[in-house]
Amino acid sequence: MVSLPADTWKRVTEASRLMHAHGQGELSGRLFEAAGMLFEDICCAFEIYGRDGSHLIWENIPFPEAKRVAIQQRVGELVPFEHPAFPYLIEGSRDCMRISDLISQQDLRKTHLYNEVFCEAEVKHQIVIPIHASNGIGGMTLNRGGRDYSDEDLFVASLLAPHVVTAYESHLLLSEVAPKKAKKATLDYAKLRDLGLTRRESEVMSWMVEGKRDSEIGTILNISVRTANVHVRNILTKLGVETRTTAVTRVINEGLL
Repeated sequence: MVSLPADTWKRVTEASRLMHAHGQGELSGRLFEAAGMLFEDICCAFEIYGRDGSHLIWENIPFPEAKRVAIQQRVGELVPFEHPAFPYLIEGSRDCMRISDLISQQDLRKTHLYNEVFCEAEVKHQIVIPIHASNGIGGMTLNRGGRDYSDEDLFVASLLAPHVVTAYESHLLLSEVAPKKAKKATLDYAKLRDLGLTRRESEVMSWMVEGKRDSEIGTILNISVRTANVHVRNILTKLGVETRTTAVTRVINEGLL
């Protein structure tokens, strides 16, 4: 394990908190700002290659503006075939990778990826933070010219890695539920309230019907998992049932929502 100065540990903590500050700007901006707190002279990219063949890319790389869209498209075409880290992603690796550990500069310069993408922004060195998400695989890359990344840099990236993945998964969940959440906010839950459920318990019950786990309900309603657990136990008691499956069945069959 690499020994880090106390100040670096503090910045890692601050960066991870920023990544999870949902509702405070776009995820891409938070991820890139967090990385900038820990690494000097970098630009970043975040990519997901979906199981449906889609390619998501966010980046703040200084590409020529007139070429940006074309370069992004070319990245999606080249990375799966030429990036030396991609085979490791396919194999399921979750270890952060320094591109110089995977390929020599001489061999990298022979690739279309280097000549058509890296050269456009004078990128020579890169750390890849692997992402294995529910909707695909990919990575967040830390890019720069000049000096290569040190062992300490690689270790710091590994500390950041799980926060990158969790922040993205939370982003997917929140994006999925946001329209439903807005719709549910207009409901009065009259029938459930008549049974003695509070407004919050009624909201929790509505998400139980949607098949959400306590942890997901906590994220949606901005409450702790423990509080969600308490609400679920209260719901079961008030409905006179022993399991959440029975509670959901009753609510659906009796048209209580």
